[in-house]
Amino acid sequence: MINRAEAIDWIKGSGLLVLTILGIFLYIVLSVPATVFYARLGVTPDEAGLSYTSLLSGSTIEILVILAVLTITFLSLSFTLAFLSLYLRVILIISSAVKPNSLWRKYNSLGAEVDDQEFDQQLRFLEEIATRVPEIIEMAHFDTFAELEIGMRRTRELEGLGVRTAEESAELDVLDRKSELSLNHLFSLITKRWIKRWGRLLAGIYLLTTIFVGLPTLAFVQAGEVLGGKEYVGTQLGLFNYRAELVGVSPISQAGEQGIQSLVGKPLFLIGQNTQHVILYSPATHSTIRVPTTSVIVTSVR
Repeated sequence: MINRAEAIDWIKGSGLLVLTILGIFLYIVLSVPATVFYARLGVTPDEAGLSYTSLLSGSTIEILVILAVLTITFLSLSFTLAFLSLYLRVILIISSAVKPNSLWRKYNSLGAEVDDQEFDQQLRFLEEIATRVPEIIEMAHFDTFAELEIGMRRTRELEGLGVRTAEESAELDVLDRKSELSLNHLFSLITKRWIKRWGRLLAGIYLLTTIFVGLPTLAFVQAGEVLGGKEYVGTQLGLFNYRAELVGVSPISQAGEQGIQSLVGKPLFLIGQNTQHVILYSPATHSTIRVPTTSVIVTSVR
């Protein structure tokens, strides 16, 4: 198996190849939703003037927005799943602890107010919790439960002293800080451990789902809005590499073609343009219209 150091060395020594692969990957990511969008409107990305170069060069903002949204939603999903995993583990612990002679009812604190036998029982119960929720050990700044147990026994010993020296009081303060529990810290640790264990698999599935399901679905819905005669949500933000801008047209000369004259004053969407044609969509007739680029003037109606 290739380790991380070997992978980094390979990337450093193969910069051009990496950039090529990255360019192809980005082209696939961006071209899939564009193809879906234009297909619903009766054209292809190439016909609409969307080339490999223009697709990549004109999509910087879209890529950054996609990455930002992916990162935020991925971290939110990871936190949610980590929280659910903790919740399920705690439920299992509680259900196994609630018995006729359960420790649960008398598990109030690991302090000096209980006798030695109860303290040992409670430590074993805490050990069971730590086995199912190992993040507790890390949160308490110990490497193992054995170290945590030593610290808790020492804390019990110090708390049982009637009078403590300055050194003993300082030691007790340190032990109290180390064993202090915080739910926010616990959730943070669980999320980090969960991402470390499952993050790569989830990130891969999430990324592929976004590329081949989420973005194409969004493009399909947006094209549907154009088919219904409305500008799709986000068209004014310029985030997407495809477009359907609400425009008006007028002939270049008074002696323009009759077909172009019939489009004047009608609501139209500019779908794209190539060297030969301006491609428009008419929601009134639900048709895609191609007119020569040399015979028409297109103006935005915003």
